Amino acid sequence: MSGLRISRIQNPKDRGGVPFLWTSRGPGHYVYGVAIGCYRQSKRAIREGDMRTARMWRLLGLLLVLALVGAACGAEEADTSAADAAAAQARAAAANAEAEASAAQAQASAAQAEADAAAAALATAQAELEAAQAAAASAMEGGEASQAAADAAAAALATAEAELEAAQAAAAAAMEGDEASQAALAEAEAALAEAEQMAAEQAAAAAASKGTIAFSFGNEGAGIYRLVADPARLEAERRGYDWVEGSANGDCEKQVQDIEGFVAAGVSAIVFLPLCGVEPYLPVVQAAKDAGIVVVGYSTAVPGGDSSIVYANVDGARAVAAEALRWLEEDFTGDPETFSWALFTFDQCGRACTDRTDPIRQVITEATGVAPLEAESVAEATGLEATETFLQADPGLNMVIGINDGGALGAYQAFVAQIEQDGRDPGEIFVGGMDGQNEALELLAGADEYGIYRVSGAIIIDQLGKAVADLPANILEGQPPTSLVLNYVAITPGMANFAQQVLDNYAKFLG
Repeated sequence: MSGLRISRIQNPKDRGGVPFLWTSRGPGHYVYGVAIGCYRQSKRAIREGDMRTARMWRLLGLLLVLALVGAACGAEEADTSAADAAAAQARAAAANAEAEASAAQAQASAAQAEADAAAAALATAQAELEAAQAAAASAMEGGEASQAAADAAAAALATAEAELEAAQAAAAAAMEGDEASQAALAEAEAALAEAEQMAAEQAAAAAASKGTIAFSFGNEGAGIYRLVADPARLEAERRGYDWVEGSANGDCEKQVQDIEGFVAAGVSAIVFLPLCGVEPYLPVVQAAKDAGIVVVGYSTAVPGGDSSIVYANVDGARAVAAEALRWLEEDFTGDPETFSWALFTFDQCGRACTDRTDPIRQVITEATGVAPLEAESVAEATGLEATETFLQADPGLNMVIGINDGGALGAYQAFVAQIEQDGRDPGEIFVGGMDGQNEALELLAGADEYGIYRVSGAIIIDQLGKAVADLPANILEGQPPTSLVLNYVAITPGMANFAQQVLDNYAKFLG
């Protein structure tokens, strides 16, 4: 096209004729070159995905070609045949450019699709790259006529390479993620190995255990409880037994359920205090015996049981009553004619409890001729409430004795409030209990500012706790069943040093 020549020029100096338009030095040559440039720009825009710019370049090129054809057709002195040929050539050039643009657009779309596929998967990107390389090689063999196709193939190749690099980067990131996953897996495997080791150690410990001793005190919220249970647990573990405890907290039905659970779990021995008398527990005791479980009664003997740990409750109660009468005769500063007193009971636990309260009631009533006010209480809160009620009815109440120290400590609080608010004489007041609970011993060791907590019938509880484990363990290890009777010591303020020694010994278990 660029070499088109028309030789009508008769005068080499004549540049006014239309034929000069189509010579290699004429303006038609340059206009045609610009049109071709427009179409090349449109193909570049297509490769870059800018279709709006591509359409603009194609339109501009088409207008230039049409203008060129119009100029050729409208020349007054044109050579019709030459002009027609030139127009045909121009239209052919426009058609070729349009076809090339469409082909380039199709190639760009195909390249884009390939690029999207390459971004999704590295293997797909590699396949598209190889296809693009083959297309480029084929196009380059076509010479100048196939240059546009070569350019498009090269563009597709570059795009595929870029997508391949992106996919490789994504693959690298995935590998990093995989490394993190492998690290997490390694940690998980290490944790699993540790758990398996712990399980093996626990299994070995279970295999090495001689069995399990279960303890149901029934009133686990009582202040004395840990002083019994903790030494028992330590002794059981020292002798090679596992240790489990109930949690009835004063609920008879819950205690029966706790013991049934011990039987179902297949423990080796059960030690329990029948919170509600022995009758409700007889069926579960029989079930335990049928299962070959050693049964030990705590605080009272259990029918069908193997042995028991009991307190010398009657003797202990008499010792507390004797101290109360001594105080009345020797230290009481009030009027004996107006003496009144109260007794806290807990008859629901049967003889183990009545053996504590019946002797006290009998001894003091016979000595003074005064029957006690009575209320059930084994805890500070109920003891405080009951004593406040008694004091409302009888502000001169002189004495409260509890079945245990728990309820008596509540009475102590009520009397202290009366002393501080009303200025009552502490010499008119006597409070006492049983068990040797820590807080009672602290008062007897010197913490009682007013000196009104005057006795605790104490069991040396750490020895009791040790016995709770030793007695069933001895039976399990083949020793003849024996029962244990524990005596009380009536600790008074005059025995402050002894009270402190007992507290120091308890501290080993309570920390």
